[in-house]
Amino acid sequence: MDRKYHRVVRWLALATSGAVVFQAASCDLVLQTVQTGLLATVTGILYYLARNV
Repeated sequence: MDRKYHRVVRWLALATSGAVVFQAASCDLVLQTVQTGLLATVTGILYYLARNV
């Protein structure tokens, strides 16, 4: 049960972060740069959590 719970939490975090990041899409170059950096940060955090949880 504990392992299944962690797997579900990881997938929900991934889906939620993707929805939040892509909701901020814009034609402005500055916002696109910020969005790319945010996506990279979220991806790194989720990778770290997936490997260590």
